[in-house]
Amino acid sequence: MKAIRILRSLATLTAAAGLVTAIGVGTASAATNHIAIGCLQCTSPPPPPTNGAVSGKVNMTTCTAAPKIYVSSGVTGGYASVTSAGNNTWNYSASNVTPGTATVYPSGGCPLGQWSPASVSTYVPPQIITLAPQLTYTMPAHTKTIDGLLIAAGAQSKFSELKLHLNDYGPQHGNSHQANNSSYL
Repeated sequence: MKAIRILRSLATLTAAAGLVTAIGVGTASAATNHIAIGCLQCTSPPPPPTNGAVSGKVNMTTCTAAPKIYVSSGVTGGYASVTSAGNNTWNYSASNVTPGTATVYPSGGCPLGQWSPASVSTYVPPQIITLAPQLTYTMPAHTKTIDGLLIAAGAQSKFSELKLHLNDYGPQHGNSHQANNSSYL
């Protein structure tokens, strides 16, 4: 009986504090007292989230541009948030990814570079953050730009006296329309 009084006091305190909206006390049988404390207007709690997340690392090597990372589960897709980790290295994270196989597609970068690999796939279980394989943006070791006019001028002066005549208007001979011994260089 003392336990029932303590539970009634606890129920009264929780109701006064606004933690519950209804209190019921009753007897199921002559020997047993029951106290029910509950929220009559509350809805059931939301189900736990079932989606997972993908995170990973991007190495931009010598390129200083920020990458863009798109994550697709085949059902949904979206861009991941990307943060700098220093030294041309970036971390990315995409939440709310539908469980199953997700593909990570990198984009952006500097001219003449390429992604290695071009995309990665990873399995995303429900409610788990999956670490995807690292993506790397590689740049050519060394590039040199030469004005095309400079090359054309050199070739033009070297071959200025060169003459070419190709006579290919004769009747067909085998697979060609070229007349034998009528073209010259």
